[in-house]
Amino acid sequence: MLSNCSFEEGFVKGFPEGTKIWHKFGEWRSPGHDYELHESGIVHIFGRPYLLTVMTRGKNTEQLAGAINVISKKTYRSIAAM
Repeated sequence: MLSNCSFEEGFVKGFPEGTKIWHKFGEWRSPGHDYELHESGIVHIFGRPYLLTVMTRGKNTEQLAGAINVISKKTYRSIAAM
């Protein structure tokens, strides 16, 4: 189920090409409220699995997806530096 995710704006753009990622995303919007975009998944980095979940809320969906992307890039860099 996690391997069939169609969302490619967050984790997929944040990790190097070829990184094994099994993930899902969720979104929610209600009139008069901020938009919510969340992504969670298992990411294999250097042969080790990590669980990563990022939850965002705001008015601009592109910025929220961008925030997920930035966090996944920083996560990769942090783990690569270990």
